[in-house]
Amino acid sequence: MTRLAAFLRVLPVSTLLIGWSAPLAAQLDPGVASRVVVVANAACAESKEVAEHYLQRRGIPRENLVLLEAPTDETISWDDYLQAVHNPLVRALHHGGWLQGLLGSIHDSAGRLRTALEGHRIDYLVLSRNLPLRIRHDGGRVSEQAAAEVPDQFRRNRGSVEAQLALIPLGSRVEITGYVPNPLFRQQAPTAAQRQAVIRVARLDGPSVAAVKRLIDGGIQAERTQLWGRAFIDLGGPHTRGDEWLRGAADRLENAGLPVVRDTRRAAFAPSTPMDGLALYFGWYAEHVEGPFAIPGFRALAGAIGFHIHSFSATTVRSDQEYWVGPLVEAGVMTVGNVYEPYLELTHHPDLMVEALLGGSTLGEAAFYALPALGWQAVLIGDPLYRPFAEGRRPAELAERLPGPVGAVVRARRLVQEGAVDRAAELLGEAQQRRPHPTLAIELGRLNQERGEPAQARQALRFFRELASPRGEVLALAIEAAGRLTDLGDDAAAIEIYAACIKNLPTSSWRSEVIERARDLAFSAGDMARYRAWSELLKDS
Repeated sequence: MTRLAAFLRVLPVSTLLIGWSAPLAAQLDPGVASRVVVVANAACAESKEVAEHYLQRRGIPRENLVLLEAPTDETISWDDYLQAVHNPLVRALHHGGWLQGLLGSIHDSAGRLRTALEGHRIDYLVLSRNLPLRIRHDGGRVSEQAAAEVPDQFRRNRGSVEAQLALIPLGSRVEITGYVPNPLFRQQAPTAAQRQAVIRVARLDGPSVAAVKRLIDGGIQAERTQLWGRAFIDLGGPHTRGDEWLRGAADRLENAGLPVVRDTRRAAFAPSTPMDGLALYFGWYAEHVEGPFAIPGFRALAGAIGFHIHSFSATTVRSDQEYWVGPLVEAGVMTVGNVYEPYLELTHHPDLMVEALLGGSTLGEAAFYALPALGWQAVLIGDPLYRPFAEGRRPAELAERLPGPVGAVVRARRLVQEGAVDRAAELLGEAQQRRPHPTLAIELGRLNQERGEPAQARQALRFFRELASPRGEVLALAIEAAGRLTDLGDDAAAIEIYAACIKNLPTSSWRSEVIERARDLAFSAGDMARYRAWSELLKDS
């Protein structure tokens, strides 16, 4: 199968993506851990540390660990990829019995070991931290056939390492220039032949070892109760098709009973957006991380999933400030991205990923269900075994039994919908008294303010005055509390909260807006010391 054939086969299918919503019936085999191969970089202690952590947490046999002597650079040449990653890995997988068939000693025209494979027994190939991420284009490796037949925009062999590894079963039957249609794309129940044509590949990588371990542990924690929280959908991107996908994702999540926050502005979610309880995020279209995700210390719920559609979202996965994949991992979000320009139709489709996840699929199954192209630009960062939603059960069915602040808020909002507003406030108050939490405090303050109980609202919101240094997702809540306290006539408490927050505000227009608001409040309250201090900060902004 040539890459030109792949090109011709994919484009007609792309016109049929919207409106297909058949339920999935995917189920993870109980013995799947034994069919997971973990690959670590023998030259990097951090890579081996992450791999060992994943093996232990998921109960994967130690003999399923493959060590490669590979560069730690994120971007490598085709020579480095073939010599240090592809060919050694193929040998190791064949030697371990993971690949069935013949392994030759000669190379094809692209430099890959020639194989005649009959099948494989790998459910997931998981790359540990600090293995190479992407391969540079090599014009000398574009074959004559590809140069003559593949359209110019796809006449590239640059791409992600995992996109190439996913095609190991096909060997020399596919070229390295362009892309190959994903046999698992939108397949509810893939045939044996379709499953054998692909190896699902995921990566456990990010800005730090700690961030990657949080990702692994967060998914396992979320599986115990099932993921439940708020979904944030950022529409208003540059193309109609992408917005259609995002609306489809939002509709599916709402139909499943998850609360969804939609932003239809052209800009991304503002930094001031309260994103506490974030379980899912899908949006676009900014090159570098923006909004609440750019606030240092921002954390999503354990097991959160999401991605930001952008052509170069995974240019690096090791920075917590550049592009999107790294900052999302730092926030505790399992994600997908692109290492080079993929073109919109060939990226992961958020509506299909949501459909698969809600149908009970694992993250790995959902990612490959939602991805049209292999051998191209995509990466999956996270635990492919993670199953966020129990198969056949709507998230709303479990929401009432959720422990902690999220469960209390769910139950309180249901009571409000039923007209039992006083009981909702009582429930939140009892939960906050048992175990104080910012989410409960802001929810109780909002509810009491809206139901005309200013004294009780002030009491709830003063919780934020006790926080010495609000950070991350709590920062926006604290600033909202300060604004509400100002409206409720408690300027002193509002000023104290602003003072605690300002030092943690990221450099942005939001920072200037908050400082200006605080400065004006200090002036009206007669707090001239803070007025002068915050006036100086504004000059430096």
